[in-house]
This record gives sequence, C-alpha cells and structure tokens, in this order.
Amino acid sequence: MRSLRVFVTLAECRVMSVAGQRLGITQARVSQTISALEDRFGTELFARDRRPLDLTRSGQILYEKALTMLEMEEEIWNSVRSIASVKRPLLHVAGATSFVDVVGGSLLARVGNLADQWRVTAGLTPDHVMMFLARQVDMIVTIDDMLEQHVGLKRYELVREPYVLAVPANVSNDEAIEALTKTKPLIRYGRSGGTGRQTIRHLARMNIEPIKTIEIESVFAQMTLITQNQGWGLTTPLCFASTPAFHSTVRLVPITRGSFRRQISLISRDREDDEATKEIAEASRDLLREEAFNQLIEEYDWLEEQFDFF
Repeated sequence: MRSLRVFVTLAECRVMSVAGQRLGITQARVSQTISALEDRFGTELFARDRRPLDLTRSGQILYEKALTMLEMEEEIWNSVRSIASVKRPLLHVAGATSFVDVVGGSLLARVGNLADQWRVTAGLTPDHVMMFLARQVDMIVTIDDMLEQHVGLKRYELVREPYVLAVPANVSNDEAIEALTKTKPLIRYGRSGGTGRQTIRHLARMNIEPIKTIEIESVFAQMTLITQNQGWGLTTPLCFASTPAFHSTVRLVPITRGSFRRQISLISRDREDDEATKEIAEASRDLLREEAFNQLIEEYDWLEEQFDFF
C-alpha cells in the first residue's frame, strides 16, 4: 500500500521532487519505488520522455485501481478507529533531552487525558529512531530526520530555531568574543546526537577549525565549562532554556557569519493515533513558544526573527 501511495501521489502531481516533498521522502526514494513497481508489473507506468510526467495506458489502469484500494484502506481504518476506545491505554513518546526537560511536564499536564498511562523517554535521536522502527515508541520528537527514507510516516513541524554562540557573561563586546573564539576551545555536543552531527557538518562547510575542541554530550556540563571561562560553545535557544541556572553566567550571541538552524519535528506512523499526534503537536508548538522561547526573546530581542513557528 505504501508503494501505491507513492505512485498515486506522483501520478497526481507529475513531478518526482514535488511528490517527495508531499510524502516527506527524497526524490530518489520516489524514483526507486516507481522502478520497483514497474519491475513487478513488467511494464512502464510513466512516459519518462515527457515533462511533466504522463501516465502510460498501464499506469492509468493502475491509478484507477490504486485509488479504489486506498479508499478501501481508509474506510477500514476509519471503521476500526470508530469502535476503538478514544482513550489509549498507553502512549510512549521519545524526545530530545532539551525538549523533554523544558516542556515535557507541561505537555503531559495539557494532553494527559489522551492516555491512561504515559511513558516519556529523553535522549539522543539515533536511539529513538531505533526504538521507533522497532515499534517500542509511538512517536518521537526529533531534530535530525534520520527517517527521511521511510514512507508511511506523519511529520509535524514544531519549530525551526537558530544555532547561537554561548559565551561567559563577562565577555561583553565583539572584540572580546573574537579573541575568545581564537584562543579558547570550542565546547560542543558530541557526534552521537543529531545536534552534534549538524554542528560538525556546518563547521566543515564553513571551513572553521577551532584551536581546540571539547566534545561533551551534556548541556549542563557545557554551560558549566563556559561559566568557568574554559571556552565558548555552539548551542540553541531550547538547549539554553533547559539550563536556567546558567542564564546569569552565560549569555547568547548571534552567529553573524554562516548562521544555521535546526528543525524540531514530531514524527509518528501514518494512520496510527493521528488525532492524538495532532493534539500533541499543537500543544508542543504552544509550549515551546510560551515556556521555552518567549522569556529568551524578552532578554535577547534579536532572537525573535530567527525562529520559524509553525
């Protein structure tokens, strides 16, 4: 059914890149799925010598049959859901540690009625992806889309936030900041997490080589080192919001050259707990703005225009 969904989407939009965007997968994945269908049926489904793509006669027949099958699948899902209990016995959500630390408690207070029991797991994205694929969790809040190649998933964009510099609070002017970054180590997150990997990739693209690097998988430890004037850091507003004890000893500074951002998304399985996932996503968006970012924006007004709220 997933392959047929890819086929129908491409038949309707007629451009592979657009189909990929609608499905949340890569253009290459769309092409591979269509090629596999054509191999299976032993015939071409699209006339590839035309732009945009046109269905062949075989493709038109498959399109009509596929629509019927997908509509039937939708009816089956709706029928099953309509007799199921509205309240789930258990919902298991895994999320980035910064997300859970900042809004996890308030999120449960707001949507706790969706399930009799809850389990919330904090940690690194790669671990959560493995748990999700093994069906050990129902949904994940992630900042690194390692599931891009997988179809049949539902993605809810929550927020896009900037990376920023974190420096000791007593480093107050541009000259001092420049001197700090040239003479002190960069304290960054490790490569085992999505944030750390994204930071490493960006530094490589910018051809930036710090004098020394301290790699550490803890926001608290990073802020402790910066407070003790042991170096400077790359972080995000959400990570900083998770360590309020350091807000008077560490300050944030915008990246003026080569700025970059990370996107936080909620991912679940398509047609599984759709209503609950949607409600959790909406509550998460509100709480991120209310409890994570509004206070920081009051202190750092330059941050406001660097967020994308969905």
